[in-house]
Amino acid sequence: MSDLFACIQFEEPALDTWLHSCPNLSNTPVVLAEPHSRRVVSACPRSQALGIRPGFSLASAQALAGNVTVLPASDSHLTQVMHTLAEHALQFSDQV
Repeated sequence: MSDLFACIQFEEPALDTWLHSCPNLSNTPVVLAEPHSRRVVSACPRSQALGIRPGFSLASAQALAGNVTVLPASDSHLTQVMHTLAEHALQFSDQV
């Protein structure tokens, strides 16, 4: 019997979980930003359509979209997201 593999790609897991947990943000530009550097680390498709890209300063992002919602980028949040995804994957295989 041959081994079967599945690969799941998440473009922006931290941003996607924020957007999923806050459906009221679905129609607004949203970015994740580092609190200390005040730099955009992730931008939703609506933000990207307005020209906002990772690496932009928050001031630049806000100049392009005055109504941009800024959420905190956090390593602990991303770690929690990845652990949750792994727990769900363990329902299907013990090799995650």
